[in-house]
Amino acid sequence: MAELAGKKIVVTGKFAKKRAEIEAQLTQAGAKVMSSLSKNTDILLAGDKAGSKLKKAEDLGVEVIDEAQFEAMLSSQSEALDINGKTVVVTGKFSKMTRADIEQALKERGAKVTGSVSSKTSLLIAGERAGSKLKKAESLGIDILSEDELIAILNQEATVVVEAPKPKNHMPPEYEGKTFGFFKGKEFLMTGKLHSFTRNQMKAIIEASGGSISSSVKKSTTGAIAGEKWSQKLREAVARDLPIWSEGEILLQLEGRKEFPTPEDIPCGENLSKLDAIEEGETKFNTPRGVKGDLVLKWKKVDFKPHRRFGEIYGTNFWNQDFSWVGKLYLNGEELQPDGEEFYGSETFNLSEFWENGSDFGGGEEKFDGKHGFNCIGLPLRPKAHVNWQQQGEDTKRYRFEIDLSGTWYGMITSSHENIWILVDFEKKTFAWTFHMGVYELSYDDPWGN
Repeated sequence: MAELAGKKIVVTGKFAKKRAEIEAQLTQAGAKVMSSLSKNTDILLAGDKAGSKLKKAEDLGVEVIDEAQFEAMLSSQSEALDINGKTVVVTGKFSKMTRADIEQALKERGAKVTGSVSSKTSLLIAGERAGSKLKKAESLGIDILSEDELIAILNQEATVVVEAPKPKNHMPPEYEGKTFGFFKGKEFLMTGKLHSFTRNQMKAIIEASGGSISSSVKKSTTGAIAGEKWSQKLREAVARDLPIWSEGEILLQLEGRKEFPTPEDIPCGENLSKLDAIEEGETKFNTPRGVKGDLVLKWKKVDFKPHRRFGEIYGTNFWNQDFSWVGKLYLNGEELQPDGEEFYGSETFNLSEFWENGSDFGGGEEKFDGKHGFNCIGLPLRPKAHVNWQQQGEDTKRYRFEIDLSGTWYGMITSSHENIWILVDFEKKTFAWTFHMGVYELSYDDPWGN
């Protein structure tokens, strides 16, 4: 790295710079400037009209460099001075500096000093008897500096000014400069994973609006914001009868969005079938045992992103994508007709809500007639699909298969069901589709669950 440090150098001839300036640069670079040339000389720096010293250097086999090469060596050495952020190991015995002084000088220049050599080590400062650390550094191809080379670096005053890191701005760009009266003067417990923001972003929004975040339930806590996989702290908030806001409810405060999307925003077959196909295909399914025939789903992929609030209400990320699929089922080439009310409705989005102890307290559903096909987003869109049919009652040709979706965690439990049912009556040649989402919530009467 430092090609001049520790070298014995003789200067002779005429240069563009003053000789005194060149000799000062050599000294600063850690070289020892000599007046006479001998076999112990390492380098002859030769300018114009170098004379007899040039011939003697050639006879002795001493390395000769000109002024341009000297400047290049200085430049190369200067580039090696940036040790900010490098991991450096110091090993061996030193005669001109103490180990403590070396380590302090390195740290002042932004280096991280460690005690062992590894693939993460950037530089080894090696004194005498460096031993195994030197061998390991050589085997790993790590840069190595001697004591003289290090002194040359330090003499060149190449200290890198290490600025203190600026506080990171977690505020989402779209909320810069905005405040929300809903948060002013309130202290929130925040627990669980959020999807629309990181927790630091949510904290930045609240604090900019005059609110604050607490890490535990205190007397001053006025409410809680609960994402997925919330902690035991939420039970404490419920036990104290504090109001709890879901992420969707907080988004309503921030964006003023409506409680529920309009019918046109729901990804049902009626809406999806009106859109042009980006891609089309067929998926063939096996039929139940004892039922003969070909069951085929004819589908098309369309450019439809469901209303954001739809996924929030149903508590699932299943709908959080840029495309949707709509399809129709055919048995032996004949289109299956919507079943109506006999099963669950031809196309139904069903939300069930339970207290954690299992009691049902509410829910809701959106039904569509299925005449234009149904949302087949959860079906495996591949040339052939094998499904497990379940018979719906004895002596019947009604069967269903389920598409299980990943459950959404609510604290220490998960939703009991989040799936899609496809129901087919092979005798009547009808179908029905229903999406189930079961959501558990903490009961204010029993916040610790069972």
